[in-house]
Amino acid sequence: MPVWELENGRPIGHFLKPHSFRGKLKAAFLVSGLEDYVLAGSWIFPLLGGRPVPYKVTDITWSDDTTAIMKLENINDEADATGLKGVEFMAKIDDADWEELTGTGEVSIIGYAIEDEELGAIGTVTDVIEGAAQDIIVGVLKGREIMIPYHEDLIINIDHQAEKIYTRVPEGLI
Repeated sequence: MPVWELENGRPIGHFLKPHSFRGKLKAAFLVSGLEDYVLAGSWIFPLLGGRPVPYKVTDITWSDDTTAIMKLENINDEADATGLKGVEFMAKIDDADWEELTGTGEVSIIGYAIEDEELGAIGTVTDVIEGAAQDIIVGVLKGREIMIPYHEDLIINIDHQAEKIYTRVPEGLI
């Protein structure tokens, strides 16, 4: 498939995991309101080797406003879908629409409250460290810095409207 620089390409989510043996994928989106942009027949651009590669969405079922099950053209089995696990993807969204979706023109979780399913409120996001393997969410808990890997097993949901990140942090990590 051809690759190129993507004009008006916006990072909109990542693939969590394969959803069926027929190549469907569960995807998490960074912002709500993308139902009008990511639909059957539209194109998304997974970042493979650091470059956006076009894939046509052939089917999508939204679970909620930031999660969906989608089928991509030419991803036909679980092995193909597994190869996309954890991969970020983009969509072409113009500046005005992106600003309306995000309220700022950029997606930022700085200042969001962090709430753990076992521990309750555990702090506030102060930074996000972008890493080659994965990003790290930096927060403050009782005056000390905490770091939570941005991983599907640890980050349950990001609610942009409530400005909260819901986590499932294992004992001893904090």
